Amino acid sequence: MEWNICRRQRAPRRISLRPAPLRAVECRASESALPGAGGPAWGAKGVGRISPQVKQEVLARAAIEAVVGDYVALKRAGATYKARCPFHEERTPSFVVDPRRGSWRCFGACSEGGDAISFVMKIENVSYPEAVRKLAARVGVVITESPASAQDREEPGERDRLFATLAFAADFFFARFCDDPAAEAARAYVESRGITAESVNGWRLGYAPDSWDALLSAAREKGFSDHHIEKAGLAKRSEKSGYLFDFFRGRLIFPITDPHDRVIGFGARRLGDDDETAPKYINTPETPLFHKGTNVYGLARARRDILKERRALIMEGYTDVIMAHQHAIRTAVAPLGTALTREQVQVLRRVTDEMVVVFDGDEPGQKSAEGKLPYFLEEGCDPRLVTLPDGQDPCDFLRASGADAFLAQVDGARWWGDFLVMRLLARHDLADPLGRQRASEEALELVRTLSSPVQRDIALQKLSGGLGVSEEALRQRLLALVRRDRVRAQFAGEARASGAAVGPTTRPADAPAAGSAPGSGAASTAEAAGDRSGAAETAGARASAAGDEARARHEAALLAALLWDDQMIGEVNADFPPERFRDRAHGRLFERLVRRFAVAGSASYADFVAVEEDEALLALARNLRSRQVVHEEARPEVFVRDTLDWLLRDERLRQALALRRRQPADESEEVVQLAEVLRLRREACGKSRQAAEAGGAGPAG
Repeated sequence: MEWNICRRQRAPRRISLRPAPLRAVECRASESALPGAGGPAWGAKGVGRISPQVKQEVLARAAIEAVVGDYVALKRAGATYKARCPFHEERTPSFVVDPRRGSWRCFGACSEGGDAISFVMKIENVSYPEAVRKLAARVGVVITESPASAQDREEPGERDRLFATLAFAADFFFARFCDDPAAEAARAYVESRGITAESVNGWRLGYAPDSWDALLSAAREKGFSDHHIEKAGLAKRSEKSGYLFDFFRGRLIFPITDPHDRVIGFGARRLGDDDETAPKYINTPETPLFHKGTNVYGLARARRDILKERRALIMEGYTDVIMAHQHAIRTAVAPLGTALTREQVQVLRRVTDEMVVVFDGDEPGQKSAEGKLPYFLEEGCDPRLVTLPDGQDPCDFLRASGADAFLAQVDGARWWGDFLVMRLLARHDLADPLGRQRASEEALELVRTLSSPVQRDIALQKLSGGLGVSEEALRQRLLALVRRDRVRAQFAGEARASGAAVGPTTRPADAPAAGSAPGSGAASTAEAAGDRSGAAETAGARASAAGDEARARHEAALLAALLWDDQMIGEVNADFPPERFRDRAHGRLFERLVRRFAVAGSASYADFVAVEEDEALLALARNLRSRQVVHEEARPEVFVRDTLDWLLRDERLRQALALRRRQPADESEEVVQLAEVLRLRREACGKSRQAAEAGGAGPAG
């Protein structure tokens, strides 16, 4: 399609590229967003109250699964739907939508819940009246509002003023792109990239005049304050003079919106090569609305298509995304002019499980794609990667070859393991044993981030063939890495809990050293102090406190393992019934699990939270479920049995201590007995730790 909006062509077709009339922006700014203006506050409650009858009608018509499904990828689970919660990060879906009740609830960390209105309020960060109006417009309910009192009126909030300022700026830049003779370079660049007039209009591309105060003056003239212009990231203050000046000058502008299609910032490309010292791309600085590492370009437009196709195409640049949508490939998104971040992967993970990375085909693009693999794998994704021929970027490839050829490339995308092997072959000589070893180590560093044992198994099989290393050798090395990580995490957790640095060789300060004779630790200390009874009391208190803490930790680990795998509940109950738990909350939770298992034959975490009404037990179960006490490579039944053995040994030690306390003994004998108990406890904890390090099971004592 020929370019038709440059300054020399003033044919009527230019009219299609006129910005939305600035009068609308002026009206919104001057009549609502500015202090002291008459009329209703923009973005506030509105001019009246919404009646309860309207609310009920909106809720009756709005199918909650359809409302929520516009924001997250729902999967049917019987009579309900499940998804990963959009309000906190998680790997296992705990967000449940119940169409029968018209409700949603997160059974994970945030424990949020409500109806369709509360969901829209939370996910779009809008007020109650705004949420009702959005849903009413969706389902065709006409809202008749009762007159508002003075108390019902609100002044626009700070965020509302920032959104209004940014909306004005977007229209200002767009108008300059269409009309300003100085924007010829911007229009020429857009034309050179093959972007059509319709795409310019749809994506609202703009031009920032090469002036120190063009936007600033226009915004001031329309009543926007310097405070909000600066806070929105549109102007910067000189350190020398203190005067404000435009942040964007002489650049092509790409408006950036949040997932709800509200402008929150801008990306800007340098035009020409006159000043090569200036960065090629810049973004709005961090503001209350704009966070470069967490927003995704094009997601507001692509979200519905991604939900429908269950696949997102992640590209590198703004023009790549625009060109993809121009070719009716509407699942394309991109990071904001910078490398992809873990937070952006998390945002996309809430919408789809399948992601295809289509970075530039040159070496920097492929290196960047490889470097981002850990972000996908740690979030439980199984990405595929496209390597475009001849080092092309998606925009150039689409222009040269068209949508069908591009989609063929996407359909033939490499699984991440195959892509990794290709990259490793380019870096290492696999004919050299040392090169093969280094390539294997690099590959396993990625494999160990996988959370699913099935994914690990597939990865090891594929990598074995690609690297020429036996699957068994890779598996053994992976297990060694996993054990190392587990031991490090274990001692790091203990260090955080105790507030001290803890290493593998650390022992309690009050425990006797290895190989010392009974009584030579605590008893000798008491003798030196000249107060044997006081030492006995202190040693006994320390032993009791250490034992109680270790026991509580093992009880919690046992319950956490059973919440992940309920098949051993009956066996555990036979040897260790609920009344034997020293922590009452742990005992109550296990009793409920046993009862549920006896009635339904299952006591999985999902079943438990679906029927349990005790909030304290639900909170405890959520906390325990969040702990990955059993590593994916370990066998849960081995872990449960080892933990149960520790608890039974601990009971025997406690019974022996109680028996000795009932027997007559002088002070010195009592000290010796307590020191002996400390020694036995230390040995038991040491054996448990050794078992954990050797077999990946059992919490450290």
